[in-house]
Amino acid sequence: MYYVLFNPKSGNVKEKSLLRLEKYFKKRNLNYKMLNYLDYSFEDIDVLTEKDFLVLAGGDGTINHFLSEEKRDKIKAKILLYKAGSGNDFAREHKGFLVDITEELKKSPYYLINDNKHYFINGVGMGIDAAVCDAVNLHKDGSYFKTAVNIFKTFKPYVLKIIVDGKEYIYNDVFFFVAMNGKYIGGGMKIAPEANRNDDILEIYIIKAKSYKKIIPVFPLIYLGLHKIARSNVVHLRGKNIKVSLSEKQMMQADGEVVHDLSNIEIHSN
Repeated sequence: MYYVLFNPKSGNVKEKSLLRLEKYFKKRNLNYKMLNYLDYSFEDIDVLTEKDFLVLAGGDGTINHFLSEEKRDKIKAKILLYKAGSGNDFAREHKGFLVDITEELKKSPYYLINDNKHYFINGVGMGIDAAVCDAVNLHKDGSYFKTAVNIFKTFKPYVLKIIVDGKEYIYNDVFFFVAMNGKYIGGGMKIAPEANRNDDILEIYIIKAKSYKKIIPVFPLIYLGLHKIARSNVVHLRGKNIKVSLSEKQMMQADGEVVHDLSNIEIHSN
């Protein structure tokens, strides 16, 4: 039996996407049940067995929301991804109509806020990338790139102190930093081309400059995964355990989901 968990408010989860999925099941005579993310309770999927499949129909936000479910580790069914969200940065690294992501979700990295653990699949960022995510979430028809350019003009850079596996670094004039498990953020920006979801390492990128005018030319390079050539503006670190302190409170985003007013955070690969 296939149980399809979908969020009707997710960016691209429209009737057409779900009809395509239902057509897939019907053509193969597969039994299925649609579960509205806004209405379901955990008891709806807690009864699933090893012979069942739980399909997450959505994008990065849908998976992130599912990861926050406290009892998710008790689910016995295989977990499949059906690409139907707005960002789909996780899905960019996974080919197929229905993709088995069961094992990947078990190895998800996490961050700590006030000793509370929160899992993520793609990456965590603080600074202007989170401010852009917040603006795009509020205005669903907005372009990540265009929104970023507008926010850059008024954004105040910060001082970043970051400890990676016990080694401390301090950077001035930081516009944002990210700790990445996957390659993509922002709906296709290849910020961490070296990222490997299976190596238990987080790729850290710090984007800094004296002026926003020096940052804007770096953005097209990020889409191509070539931003490391801008050596004066881009720092690349790698590690498993990260502690971050900022000179001023900033927004944080995890898989595009925004948390406001943070200045300290811990991030761990597993």
